[in-house]
Parts: sequence; structure tokens; C-alpha cells
Amino acid sequence: LYSLAGPAKSHRLVVLSAADGRELKSFELEDARVRSLAFLPDDSRLVSGMEAGDALIWDISGVEVPVD
Repeated sequence: LYSLAGPAKSHRLVVLSAADGRELKSFELEDARVRSLAFLPDDSRLVSGMEAGDALIWDISGVEVPVD
């Protein structure tokens, strides 16, 4: 499972492990005004809805999720 953090003041979108909070991947944002986030059903991509009305698609297919 994934968890998300960001953007605070850093202009980064961070994918975290829901199990232990470890950072798995991060993305730099030009505009930190993210209004919505969604994972694709196969967990290969993350979609962010921006305040300006556009959507950004992030590839997270290479992220290794720790299994306990």
C-alpha cells in the first residue's frame, strides 16, 4: 500500500510506504496547488488534479513496496 505526503512548502509530491512511512519516490512540482490525487487501479501511475484545472500523470511503476 502507498501513502502520500506533500506538497507543503517544498513543491514536492512524495509517495510513502503506508507500512513504515519510508519515502519511495518523489516528484518536483512547478505549481504546488494539488487539489486531488488518485492511483490507477494497477498502481502504475498517480494522477494529480491541479488547482489550475490540469491533470498530471506520474509514473510510479518502478516503486518497490515493502511487504511485511
